[in-house]
Amino acid sequence: MVKLASLRGTLGHLIINTLRYFIEERKEKDLIIISTLKKDISNKFVYKILKNHFENKKVIFINNFLINFVYKVFYSLKIRGFVFFSNLLCNIEWLHHVNPKLKYGSPYNFDEKFYESVPDIKISKSDHKIYNDWKKNKKIKDKFVCISSRDENFYSEQECNPRDSKFSDYDDLIRYLILSNFTVIRMGRKHEKGYNFNDENFLDFYELEKNNKNIDLIECFLFRECSFMVSGCSGIDAYSALFKKKIFIVNHFPAGRKPRYINCKYISQVYQNNNNEEINFNKIPEKILLSEEFSELRSRKISLVKNSPKDILEMIKNDLEVNSNGENISSKKFIIEGKNSQSKICPIWYNKKIKLFK
Repeated sequence: MVKLASLRGTLGHLIINTLRYFIEERKEKDLIIISTLKKDISNKFVYKILKNHFENKKVIFINNFLINFVYKVFYSLKIRGFVFFSNLLCNIEWLHHVNPKLKYGSPYNFDEKFYESVPDIKISKSDHKIYNDWKKNKKIKDKFVCISSRDENFYSEQECNPRDSKFSDYDDLIRYLILSNFTVIRMGRKHEKGYNFNDENFLDFYELEKNNKNIDLIECFLFRECSFMVSGCSGIDAYSALFKKKIFIVNHFPAGRKPRYINCKYISQVYQNNNNEEINFNKIPEKILLSEEFSELRSRKISLVKNSPKDILEMIKNDLEVNSNGENISSKKFIIEGKNSQSKICPIWYNKKIKLFK
């Protein structure tokens, strides 16, 4: 039987949903035609390397408007109750909505288990050359770090999103990394303008290369080749899954989800009541453990406290200089997703906040 599918074009889902489907979910041997419109693909080079890896006689990737339109019609009929159309579709695009964790306030399911099984994604020598020529031209050191944070400009949001944070909170970390002989590269697109860090070893990649026709390729290579990543909660984290890259996550959220990446340390946002008292993680209401909606927290008079610049610096500095293991909190009752993840909390931050975990 022939089945139709499409990929979710936003970077995080483009990577995570595709890997999850082909590594964790795919069992049937039907012919799948995956039609995704180019205009919907946030990074066309990532799409290209995923296509090259997973395409075979039974899996065909195309960019065809008509087939994509038919797929969308069939999907619309399926969700309206016409069960027959389920037989004609493969759900890759909306895989994160299958078996949602509604009990915990989430319309999603991010409890993937494929991370350790991600294959080596091959990239051509000609693509390597484009990147290497760019890197040499920009005088990027062999040791460099990709660092990012999502801010309110990303979706032109009208109200606070718990995933947003100020890039200036990285200032102390950037100084430390530069003194440690790293080049620091700010990643991410559509972020707020006006941030300045005047040092030859700091680059704002998007501002520097936004008119470069190879921007997608170079972005992908930077995450592939960097010493490690530092990021808030954003789809750009998915590069860590694609390349099994070491990552430090700051301002992690929501509380009930551990990061799923295999080489990850993180520090969490702290939940706080209307008396500005920190809430024990084990006492956060079950209904909001996985909720990403700030309005839901606000209705319960709960706010979030982000990590300080000192917290962020201490996590990376401790890892680079001491290389302590960190704390595995998988057994805590408030952890709903990611129990099998190898990610660990920064030990310095954990010891500061240990009363919130008892």
